[in-house]
Amino acid sequence: MGLMGIAAPGPSAIRATLAGCMFAPGLLCVVAPYPLLRLSLRPERRDQINALSLLLFRCFGAQACLVGTVLGFCEMTPTTFRAFATAMVPFFGFNFYYHFVDPWIEPLPMFADFINNAVMGLAALKAAMLLDGKKK
Repeated sequence: MGLMGIAAPGPSAIRATLAGCMFAPGLLCVVAPYPLLRLSLRPERRDQINALSLLLFRCFGAQACLVGTVLGFCEMTPTTFRAFATAMVPFFGFNFYYHFVDPWIEPLPMFADFINNAVMGLAALKAAMLLDGKKK
């Protein structure tokens, strides 16, 4: 049992949640790149929004949609969950660099991104552990 007597989510529910955490923000990047960039970038960087940055932001969103779609329909193993968690590590470098070294992104969106990355990485590791436990 999980928190407050509620059953803890299994690997399939975790996989579906990971899919949603990738697909939903990605879709927002595709359909509304300008407002997202205006809200996310620091004021001194907002004048750098142009046609190319909007195109690249849409491409970034489309890739996130692709990953979310694949996660939503694929069969995940403990190894693929661990690979997903490992693939999240460079995103923490991004968070650190663009918050502390060369600040481009407002603190609140950066914090939300950091939390999302941490939750997705930890959830993937939890799903791998759950699947490993079922094998025994």
